[in-house]
Amino acid sequence: MKVAVFGDIHGNIYGLNAIIEDIKEEKPDSIYCTGDLFIPFPGANKVWDLIIDFNIKCVRGNGEDRLIEFFKREHQNDINTSIQYRPTQFIAKKLDSKIVNSLEKLPLILEIKNSYDTKIMICHGTPYSNQEFLIDPEGRLLIQTIDQSIADIIIAGHSHIPYQIEYNNVQFISVGSGGLSLIGKPIIYYLILEYNDNNWEFSQKALFCDYNLLIKDLIETNFLYEGSPISWLMLDELLCFQNRVYKFFLDFYPKVLPNSESEWERACIQYLKMKGRWKEIKEFLSKHLGLKIG
Repeated sequence: MKVAVFGDIHGNIYGLNAIIEDIKEEKPDSIYCTGDLFIPFPGANKVWDLIIDFNIKCVRGNGEDRLIEFFKREHQNDINTSIQYRPTQFIAKKLDSKIVNSLEKLPLILEIKNSYDTKIMICHGTPYSNQEFLIDPEGRLLIQTIDQSIADIIIAGHSHIPYQIEYNNVQFISVGSGGLSLIGKPIIYYLILEYNDNNWEFSQKALFCDYNLLIKDLIETNFLYEGSPISWLMLDELLCFQNRVYKFFLDFYPKVLPNSESEWERACIQYLKMKGRWKEIKEFLSKHLGLKIG
């Protein structure tokens, strides 16, 4: 038995195309996705077409939760109105509404059925929450939140970093990201899980992704302007393959968020300056969008 698992595509149709082409060569029995298919990049509808065409079984990520909340809340909320969520708003306005109805039906957990007396669980974050990490971006297994009796193998996304950790005879696997590399180079990952000689074998497959194509899409679709200033942090993630958005909210503005447009811009600029990246981003926005920012 052979299974392919990927996740965290984040609207990067080029990353998903690369993974699908490689999966064709592997010829697995089934394909699974750990969620976060769409936000923040502009290939959402094409991504969903591939999910359907290849009969890929998906769990719901926190990104899908945000899109569902955008469409399904009876009253306006932060997802609809906050500057913080402009990238989500940008994608939601372009997403086929039929897809949103399908997202609501996605489960939080999937089990890979097999005949080898092994319980294999797929989730986005943890088996209990798609907002938390199974293995955090620094490679720490958050075992205190996991009941190890629930599965023999737990496979998750969310952290974007590929890890495998065995603890108390349980295999914990983070598949990495198939769309947004945060490891310092343009490499995306997916997992091959195969049963051979009475053992499950795990192979993290690394593929090159040409982010220049995705950056071109961001310019042509006006994402960098409509999603600003958070989109500036996302742009820098694509240019240097390092974590910006998560770290910004975790380390830089953990308690009090800005209120106005100018405050948000000032905060993002200050953060990029702290990382030594504002000059490059400012020049990029000026050259490709004609934006003149302080």
